[in-house]
Amino acid sequence: MRSVACLCLCAFLLGGAESAKDVFDGAVRALAAGDYETAERGFQSVLRAEPRNVAALGNLGVVYSHTNRADQAITVYRRALQLSPDDKAILLNLGLVYLKQEAHSKAIPLFARVVELDPQHMQAGSCSQSAAPTPANWRQRSAISRPCTPPLHETRIFSFCWDLSI
Repeated sequence: MRSVACLCLCAFLLGGAESAKDVFDGAVRALAAGDYETAERGFQSVLRAEPRNVAALGNLGVVYSHTNRADQAITVYRRALQLSPDDKAILLNLGLVYLKQEAHSKAIPLFARVVELDPQHMQAGSCSQSAAPTPANWRQRSAISRPCTPPLHETRIFSFCWDLSI
């Protein structure tokens, strides 16, 4: 009898809690609005409930990238790639973090893999070419980044874009 009451109480409490999907959607909105603190809390909350949620991992990596925490971004992206090794958005974003660190030898194979998966992927192709022997002005170009806004990837992972227009 006691266990039935406990199960009913747990079901009631869980029913009133915000679902992982709702928390994820709120975190995505916060990320899109540039509210990285709220987005980070949201994605971490989703990951406590669903540790294998690749989209939450990928977006948490974007938060870390945009808040200059490259080591944390790399860790999260690697974890996501263990779960989904051919995720183009995560491969691209990890490559971009390495590129920003000027770790070109780590970035190039990631961009090449994206192009292998999607030969028409213009950003990965462009980054792959740009990361090869660096031009004199690459340091200046790689210092500028901006978040990609719509469209979102199918897995709802934002990509980290480079503004190469300087």
